[in-house]
Amino acid sequence: MKNSLYEKIKEKRLTEPHDIFMYICVVIILISFFLGIFLNKSQRLEGFKIETNNQVVFEFDFDKNTYNITNGYESFIIVNENSITVFVDQEKTEFNIVSFDVENKTVCVLDSTCSSTKDCVKSPKITNDKGVIICSPHKLKVLPLTNNISDTPITGA
Repeated sequence: MKNSLYEKIKEKRLTEPHDIFMYICVVIILISFFLGIFLNKSQRLEGFKIETNNQVVFEFDFDKNTYNITNGYESFIIVNENSITVFVDQEKTEFNIVSFDVENKTVCVLDSTCSSTKDCVKSPKITNDKGVIICSPHKLKVLPLTNNISDTPITGA
């Protein structure tokens, strides 16, 4: 019995209509996969901005290696060599430390006093024009210069 089933399968041609359909489906899926990888490349990060309460308070341009602090926020933002401390309260007890790498064009949040979980610190580095880091308790966003999600509400506590 076992040999007869083996013989039937062995005699079966690989060019039957349903087999050809399956081969075509596999080829289409593979082509779609590779096109998706090669055509959907994000641009490198040109710079980043920091928003609080949906207002841009800081912008940094990697290509020019320059930054701009919005008027009125100079006392809330301290810029060091590779990091920025953004204070979110008048007493300067609540803060986020944003780290950036000019050479690799990346940005991340190093430390924060936002909560015990510190989700913004655990967020991955922004390396292209599609990343965003959000600190909900501080109503703070770190996003690429080319990203315009300013009107996106921040929720959480």
